[in-house]
Order: sequence, then structure tokens, then C-alpha cells
Amino acid sequence: MKTLILLLTITISFFAEGFVKDPVYDDLSGAALVRALLKDGKLDLAHPEILDLQKQNSNEAEVLLGQWHYLKGDWKKAQQTLASVKTQSLYFEEAQVWLGRTHYQAKNYESCASVYSRGLENRHAIESDLLWKSHCELKLGQKEKSWRTLLQTRQRFATFQVESEWITRLVQLQLVHEGLLAAIEWFTTHSSPATHFLNLAEIFQSSNQTGAALVLLEMARAQHPIHQDVNLAIAQIYFQKGLLMASEEGFQRAALTDGKYYYHTAELNRQTRRFERSLYFNASVQDEKERLKQKIATYVDANKYSLIASLDAVIQRSELQKDDEIRYALAYSLVRTGDLERPLKYLSQITKPELIQKTTVLRQTLLDCREKQGVCHL
Repeated sequence: MKTLILLLTITISFFAEGFVKDPVYDDLSGAALVRALLKDGKLDLAHPEILDLQKQNSNEAEVLLGQWHYLKGDWKKAQQTLASVKTQSLYFEEAQVWLGRTHYQAKNYESCASVYSRGLENRHAIESDLLWKSHCELKLGQKEKSWRTLLQTRQRFATFQVESEWITRLVQLQLVHEGLLAAIEWFTTHSSPATHFLNLAEIFQSSNQTGAALVLLEMARAQHPIHQDVNLAIAQIYFQKGLLMASEEGFQRAALTDGKYYYHTAELNRQTRRFERSLYFNASVQDEKERLKQKIATYVDANKYSLIASLDAVIQRSELQKDDEIRYALAYSLVRTGDLERPLKYLSQITKPELIQKTTVLRQTLLDCREKQGVCHL
């Protein structure tokens, strides 16, 4: 009995102290422990620790509780808690920064700009706080003030987040050339992941400045030659511009990391009448049905009717035997190669409205050929 009571006492004491099981927190306690838990997103573990701090009349407790409400997405409670931190408190400036963040998230732009102005020069402010202050001022129509805040931010924080916002503003002001020069300078002086190039290229694309976007994407490809998203972005822009051969290169590189893009590569070669190259990439298309259908389309464009006719048995073993366009292509090719028997079977199965007229004409041609004992004019 005594042993059981002892175990219960130890267990109650164990959890009453707000024990955190993860050994990484073993050396932390009080406010330091709460800050680590909040930073790691362990809000359920942080809350009882904050309540303990409140019982101890800790000066940090209200700020940490406000941060906890903020991270939970309860803007109203966060505002109430952070606003209660007194001016003379050592944590007043920190509370003001978090209060500014809360007002921004709640879209209280006037309060956001006002509160941030009182707390941004302290060590707690990060670049996103200054950017949010600039956004709030912009939302209030205070364009010059917003621009000044952004300039101060750029001088204080040399980060990609700030530079991205700077370039966005330049593009919005239709200072595209200046924005592009700023982007080129950033990438020339900073080693950057492909995602940064893609992010800035998207800024220009969203303003229909595809030429500027291409400059950045080509810079990205020089540094990240087989990055799939970079190559796809380049391919899509060139395709939209009607530059199919340039687009093909992008899809070909993307296929090195994802084989599904061999289909697009082969298709662009087919459309630009580079048939041998199209068939080369077609051989790597993963989907059997797509591969066969694309091969037939390439043979049709290249007038290789005997090769289409030779695929008759293969087509009959696949789902393509039910495809009216394939049936017509096969029937036409068989007629062109002198086969006047099998085509009628395929033509009789076609029901697609768009092909009825062509089917009727081909059937009549076929019947005429048979009457003339194989003399055909297609």
C-alpha cells in the first residue's frame, strides 16, 4: 500500500511540474522552455507552462500567452492579452511587435500601422514585421509612407523576402526594367535555390512581363540545368509564344527527372515535323496507349501508311481498337497500301459524328477501287 501511494505521489509531482517528455527540453525551464515550445509549435505543451508562469507573476507571462493565442489563430484574445502589457514592462516592445502581427492577420490595417510604429526599432522585429507595416500603410492609401518603410526594410535586412517585396513593388509601379535589374543583381551576388528564381519570375509573369521572366528563368537554368520546375516554366512560356522548338528543349530536360514529359517532347517534335526525333522520344513514353496513339499520329503526318498498316495486329490487341480516329487512320492506311478488304470492317465501326463524312467518302472510294480492280486515287 505504501509503495502504491509513493508511486502516485511521484506521478502527480511528475506531471504537476509541467514535465515535457522530449529530452531536448531537459535543460530548459520557465519562460525559456515556453519560448522553445512555442517556436517548435508544441502549443499544447506550452499552455500549462504559461499558466505556471502567470501564477509566479512573471513579467513575460502575458506576452507569451498573447503569442500562444496568436499561434492558435485567435486574433481577438491575442490582441486583448498583448494590449494589457504595461508600457513600463521590459517586454512592452516585444508585445507591440506581436500585437502588430495580430492586427495584420486580423486585417485591422490602421491599428497595425500604428502599433508597429511603436515597436519596430527594437530587437524583436524581423523583416516580415517591417514588410507587414508597409503593407498596412499601403492598404490605408499611404503610398509614400509605405514606400519609405520598404526602403528602410531593404537597408536593414538584406534577405530574399525583402528583395522579393521590393521587386514586386517596382513591377506594380510599372518599373519593370528597374525590377529586372534588381533581380539580376540579387542573383549575381547571392547563391540562390531554384525556387527563388521561380518566385521572382512569377512576379513578372503575373504582370504579363514574360520576357523579363524568361531572363530570370534562363539564369536559373544555367545554375540548375535539370531542375524540373525551372525547365517546365521555360517550356510553357515558349509554348505560349508559339516557339515550339525552344519549348521542346524545356520538356526534354524535364523528362530527365520525370519520364511523363517524354510525351510532350515527342509531340512538339511531331508538330514541328521532326518525325525521326519525335519517334525517338516516343519510344520512352511510359503509357502504352499514349505511346501507340502518338506513334500512329506521327506516321500519319509523315505519310508512312505502310508502317501504320503494319501496326494492325498491335492495335487490335490494345484499347485503341475502339478509338474511331485510330480506326479511320488504319482503314485509310490499308487502302493506301492496296488492302481493299480489311478497311471496310473498320469503317463500318466508326460512329464519331466528326468522322462520318470522311468515312463515307473513304468507303465510296474503296468501293470504286474494287470495281476498278485496285486502281485507286486518294
